[in-house]
Amino acid sequence: MARGVYLVTTATLCACLVAGCGGGGETAGGGATATLPVLRAVPGLSGQDRVLDAEALTHDAPLPGLAGDLERWGFLGGREREFKGDSKTFTDVVSRTLLFRRPAGAAAYVAFVAGHAASYWGPGTAVRPVTSAGRAGFFVRGASCGCHRESPILVTVVSQRSRVSWLLVNGPGATRARAQALAERMP
Repeated sequence: MARGVYLVTTATLCACLVAGCGGGGETAGGGATATLPVLRAVPGLSGQDRVLDAEALTHDAPLPGLAGDLERWGFLGGREREFKGDSKTFTDVVSRTLLFRRPAGAAAYVAFVAGHAASYWGPGTAVRPVTSAGRAGFFVRGASCGCHRESPILVTVVSQRSRVSWLLVNGPGATRARAQALAERMP
C-alpha cells in the first residue's frame, strides 16, 4: 500500500512539473511582448522595465470602452521602460512599444490617443501630425498647468506595421527638438 501511494504521489508530482514547464498564464503574444525593444538608455537617468497589458493602458486616461477597443484592434501586449532622475534636460522619460495583430490596429490606437489627447493630458493639449524615423503619428504637448517652473509634457506616438512606439518626456530642458531627437532613437 505504501508503494502504491508513493507511485501515485510521484506521478502527480511529475504531472505538475510537466504542466508548469509550459509557462501557464501567458496570453497570446505574451512571450513576444516581454522582449519588445524599448529605448535603451537616457543619459543621467536610470530605467525600470515593465510589461504592459490592456489593463495598464486603460489606467492612462479615464476613457470608458478603451479595453474593448484594444481587444477589437488586436492588442497583444507591450513593454515599457521608464527613466527617472535629475538632469538638466529630462527628469522623466517613458518609452513604450506596443504590439497589435495587424497594422490597422496599431494605426487605430495611435489615432485614438491623438483624438483623446485632452483626456490623457488635459484640456488645452496641442496635437500635431509627425513622422519619426519613417513612422507616422502625432506629437503632443500636454496642457500647461501654469505652475511656476513647470516642465512640459511632450509625447510622440507613432506606428509602423503592427507596432506602436510611444515616447513621453518631461523635464526642465525638454523641448520639441530634444523630444523629437530622442523619438528618432526609439526602436
